[in-house]
Amino acid sequence: MTTRGELLARLAAWERGELHEEAEADLLQQLVACGLAWSLSGQSQRLAARMCRDGLLDDADTFLAREFCEKELRP
Repeated sequence: MTTRGELLARLAAWERGELHEEAEADLLQQLVACGLAWSLSGQSQRLAARMCRDGLLDDADTFLAREFCEKELRP
């Protein structure tokens, strides 16, 4: 389990572009699972929502994820 401090450090590294694709997906999965993905910047929210929609996040079937995906990423 990731601590809050570890999650914040990884989020800061991600924002600096220091995470590779797999680490980025893992971080976003954790943020979606705990609901924090939807309080990030709009660009970050849209990325998380696209990954949810495309089935790239294992834990993407949360109410907030579905609601955001439906609202922001309608085809």
